[in-house]
Amino acid sequence: AAANAAAPADVPGAFAASVFAQTPGTFGCPSSPKPLVNSGTTLGCYAMCQGHQGPTYGIACQVKSLNTGMALYSTRIKRKQITDGTTKTFLLGEVEDCTMPNNRWWYGLRHQDSMRSTDNPVNTPPGAGVIAQGANGAFGSRHPAGAMFAMVDGAVHFVDESIDLTLYRFLGQRASAQPKAVP
Repeated sequence: AAANAAAPADVPGAFAASVFAQTPGTFGCPSSPKPLVNSGTTLGCYAMCQGHQGPTYGIACQVKSLNTGMALYSTRIKRKQITDGTTKTFLLGEVEDCTMPNNRWWYGLRHQDSMRSTDNPVNTPPGAGVIAQGANGAFGSRHPAGAMFAMVDGAVHFVDESIDLTLYRFLGQRASAQPKAVP
């Protein structure tokens, strides 16, 4: 656990060390050959969806706290705010391998770790697409031609990497007011 970033000040040190030193098994994709621990850092294969505002918008509050998805830094999203419907809004998705670039399951850094967006297309390789601070914030997997996503209602869908980018970005939003469905 020594390689992990420091825990927030309000998390007791002993508790943080024991929790952050391991990865819950459900945070690893069965198809990924990568270990869930790399050089002492615990990793995961899934990330929360911040919305459609990703690296194109830099790292400002627009991405961090005012984004359009379900996972924001300082805002609790209530069910009534999901006006597009819980069956039509991404909660989380797969991220490319467990070690690219950083997929710490417990750390929410913009465009990497456990926070991603629908700004770049599914399976945009690390280092490609629109990038901010060295990361593209893309969802993706080793599955041929797409990745798995969980909707807010708990349903899981395979999303093909050829999905229309506009539709994909709408699926990352909780209140787009646009007709949408996972194809």
